[in-house]
Amino acid sequence: MRKALEVLAFASLFLLWSLSVVSIPFIPETCIICGCREGANHAEDLRVLSITEWLLDTVPDAHYSCFSQYDKDTHNPNGGIK
Repeated sequence: MRKALEVLAFASLFLLWSLSVVSIPFIPETCIICGCREGANHAEDLRVLSITEWLLDTVPDAHYSCFSQYDKDTHNPNGGIK
């Protein structure tokens, strides 16, 4: 019984540790138009994603100042509206 509790405790600690590691944000988003992460000012910088957010993020990101250069055929990852 004691061995089972030790295994359960170490497994739960390992699970919590692994969840905390994949929650650390370190993957920078990039603008789909200019390819940069930094914007024209600090308010326009793009986010830094964790592994979990990166896997679930399906929205293309762009700077507000880059929208005038947007071309749906070039920059849309889904190929634009058909």
